[in-house]
Amino acid sequence: MTRLRFIILQVLLIAGLVALWLAGPLAQAFDGDARWFVSGVLAFAGIGLLLAAIGRVVDAAKVMDMLPILAVIGMQIGLLPALAIMAQALMSSGDPSKAVGAFIAALSTALYVSVSALASYLWLRITLWLCHGE
Repeated sequence: MTRLRFIILQVLLIAGLVALWLAGPLAQAFDGDARWFVSGVLAFAGIGLLLAAIGRVVDAAKVMDMLPILAVIGMQIGLLPALAIMAQALMSSGDPSKAVGAFIAALSTALYVSVSALASYLWLRITLWLCHGE
């Protein structure tokens, strides 16, 4: 019964992801600089789902516990370049519109990486809770 519950839950969650992809917001996370960071976070979360699927709940929970840490690291990955871009723009007194655009792009990388890590945490948390009672 646990295996069937796991499969049904994953199908429902994947259907939600496909709907978000078709609607547009999810596709934006894989554009630009955020692509590799988001892919890495999702691959790490996928390892947790794989561990949950084969019944290694303790290991899946360890992966799940690391995902909020990845969210914080992802935020820092995006914030540091954003601050560097703004500092460089202020020092060089160049075109402020380019600096603001680059700043927003760097911030969007930070947000996409942290949101993907937190969403993956919730996905894994829900899976472990509903399928394994953890």
